[in-house]
Amino acid sequence: MEGEFRLAYHANARQSQKAATISLLKAGWTKEKVKSLVKSIEDRLKDNPQDFGEPLYTIPGTKVRVSMGVVKPLSVEIGIHLEARVVLIRRMTLMTIKDD
Repeated sequence: MEGEFRLAYHANARQSQKAATISLLKAGWTKEKVKSLVKSIEDRLKDNPQDFGEPLYTIPGTKVRVSMGVVKPLSVEIGIHLEARVVLIRRMTLMTIKDD
């Protein structure tokens, strides 16, 4: 194995993650539970992003594959550059907070 992938957050991802966090806290989630959710996503992306979610498309002229995955209640859009071993987290969106 060549080691972990490096994670990079797009500015929009930080904004969308913050909005989702606020909604989850308002719905009764604890800060610890939200942190654990985000950590589980990040750990998975560092270890093996190719198996996260469904591939959507490759950005023309690049070697970046865009995928969308779900770790309830968040959907996460990522770009993966396998050669550079970088995962760009493009967006985190709150899907639902009804089911736990």
